[in-house]
Amino acid sequence: MSTSCNGGVFRVSPRCSRARSAPAGHSTAGRAGKSLSVTAVPRPVAIWLVPFGGPVLTVWRVIRTADLCRITHGPVLTRTRAGNGEKQGEPLPYVSPFGVASTHPDKSGTEPTVLLRLLGDDGIHLAEHESHRLPPQTAELLAYLELRGGRRARRPALVGALWPDLPESVGRRRLSRLLWRTNRSLPWELTYTEGETVHLTDALASDWRLAEEALERVTRPGVPPRARDLEMLRQPLMSDVRSAWAEMHQAGWDERRFHALREAGHSLLVGGLPHEAAETATFLVSWEPLDEPSHLLLMRAFVEIGAPSRAAELFRDLRRRLRRELGVEPAPELAALAGQPAYGS
Repeated sequence: MSTSCNGGVFRVSPRCSRARSAPAGHSTAGRAGKSLSVTAVPRPVAIWLVPFGGPVLTVWRVIRTADLCRITHGPVLTRTRAGNGEKQGEPLPYVSPFGVASTHPDKSGTEPTVLLRLLGDDGIHLAEHESHRLPPQTAELLAYLELRGGRRARRPALVGALWPDLPESVGRRRLSRLLWRTNRSLPWELTYTEGETVHLTDALASDWRLAEEALERVTRPGVPPRARDLEMLRQPLMSDVRSAWAEMHQAGWDERRFHALREAGHSLLVGGLPHEAAETATFLVSWEPLDEPSHLLLMRAFVEIGAPSRAAELFRDLRRRLRRELGVEPAPELAALAGQPAYGS
C-alpha cells in the first residue's frame, strides 16, 4: 500500500489483490501525527480523505469510490483543538459523503434514522419524508434487501430479481449504478457492500418488522388482539411493485395475515367483543367473498350483537354467490345459524 500527502489531502492506493492484501488495521500517518485505520479491500480503489473546518483538524470527510471499500476510524483520529473538551483517543463519528455524522453504517446497534414503509396502499416510501419519494428501482432494491434474511443479498441474486430478462453482465452494471444513485440521492447512507454482498445499513428501519411482531401478537393465545396490530395486518405489502420476487412475498404475507385476522376475530368474539369481531370479519368477507369460515364468523358476531336479520341476509348473499360462481351450496352450519334450510330456494 502506498500513501502520499499533498496539501493536506491523502491518497491511499492499496496495491493488492485477494492473495496479497495488507493486514487489516494497517495505519497510515498524516499531518500532526494523525493516522487512519484502513481495512484492506479485494481490489484497487482510490480513497480521498479531505480535511475541512479550518487549519486545525476537526473532522475528516470520507469520499469513497462507490461500494468498493470500508473505512474505520482508529482511536488516534481525534479532535486536537486545545481546550475543546474532547478526550484524547476518542474516535470521531463516521461522516457520510452527505455530511451527515453517524456511526459507521455497518455497525450494529445504531439507532435507525429513517423508516421504510412497505405496507399500505401508498406503496413503498420513506415515512415522514415526502420530499424523498423513492424512485421505483430504488424502492424495489431496498424492499428486496429488507425482506431477505439478514437484510443482505449477493449481487447475482439481486440482478436476477431486479432484471430477470437481462444478461448478468448488463444487470451487474445496472446494479452498480443503482447502488451509487441510492446512497447519493438521499440524505442517508442506506446500503453498503462487502465484496459480492450488498447490505442495508442500520440507519434504515421498516414497518415490515413491526408487522411481523403484530402478526405474532394477534395469534398469541389468551391475549386480546390490539386494534393497532389488527390495523397493520389489514395493509397490503408493496402495493406498487409488480415482479415475480415481490409476488412471492405478497402471496405469503396475504395468506399469513388472512388466517391471523380470522383467528383474531374468533378471539375477539370469545372474549366478549362482538363488535370488534364483526369489524374484523367484515374486512375478511370483503377480501374473500366466497370464504365460508369468514362468513360464519361474521354471522356469529351479528347474532351476538343482536342482529340476526343481518346474519340471514349475509347467508342469502353468500348462497347466491356460491351457486353462481361455483355451483355449490353453503355449509349446513351456516344455514342453521341463519335459520334457513340448507338447500332452500
